[in-house]
Amino acid sequence: MKLPLKPIQPGEEGLPKLITDVKAIVQGKVFFLEGFDKYPDISEIPTGILPSDFEASMFLKSSVHAMFTEWFDMKQSTAVALDKSAADVMVMMGSSTQSLQFYGSQVKGPTIAIVLCNAYPPASTPTTYGHLRVFYVPQP
Repeated sequence: MKLPLKPIQPGEEGLPKLITDVKAIVQGKVFFLEGFDKYPDISEIPTGILPSDFEASMFLKSSVHAMFTEWFDMKQSTAVALDKSAADVMVMMGSSTQSLQFYGSQVKGPTIAIVLCNAYPPASTPTTYGHLRVFYVPQP
């Protein structure tokens, strides 16, 4: 199913109040994206065609990146490996509890995690891990 959407330009005029309010709070903060990159199974014969779930993941990553950088004027972290201490916000594809527990137990690190998941998590799913506040958002 496809929904025709009209893009909103990042300029100040005509932006909904919610976007400008959020931008005032997060402008200049640093984010990083976790779990969006998918890699083909090297045991499979290459076809040259990207699987649809890989393609969807790439488009979602691109959209989230554009929203954070263009709408909210945030900066993407260039941290490598597990050192994400320079980031204020982590956006994660899926709900890897182990990753959330690890980041939450760090002395430094992001204070907010946004988990893009397939459905709302069960009521027993914690919304905090150490100092890390977790927000679950069902992906479209």
